[in-house]
Amino acid sequence: MSMRGGYYIVVEPELSKRDEEAYYDALELLYFSAMLRPDSDPREAIEDVLRMIAKRTKGQIDIEALRYYLYRDALGYKVLDIVMRDPLIEDISAEGIGKPLRVFHRDFSYLDRLLTNIVFNSDSELEAIATLLAHKARRHVSTAFPVVEGTLPKKHRLALTYSYEVSPFG
Repeated sequence: MSMRGGYYIVVEPELSKRDEEAYYDALELLYFSAMLRPDSDPREAIEDVLRMIAKRTKGQIDIEALRYYLYRDALGYKVLDIVMRDPLIEDISAEGIGKPLRVFHRDFSYLDRLLTNIVFNSDSELEAIATLLAHKARRHVSTAFPVVEGTLPKKHRLALTYSYEVSPFG
């Protein structure tokens, strides 16, 4: 019995070294501006920070790429954002360190699960995304509470097993 497979390749804007520095500066500014204005719209805060960064760098950075990553990382699902926003993806599986994320795509169901180019290369990367997903579902995940079920903000179902206590691959 042969297994058919396919790929779902995620392509995101590239950041130059200067763009990366601007990104980290923007995150810091965003963090401190959000601390000062807890009732503000986070999109307005991001746009304010982008204007400040653009003024500081005098057009020497890719402001659209910076905007993409700030929205993705501050409001979205970080590296999972593209697959989370694709309405044709029905299931996403992260099966451990060094293994490509797998997705079930409605239009390519005959291929079973598609391998992506998203790979978590460390325990800390995988733990960070697991924690983000749990928090977005208003749940807590830890080694003491390693199994989480819930609903994400756009009604996606979340089933999460955390760490090596429950899943052999973390």
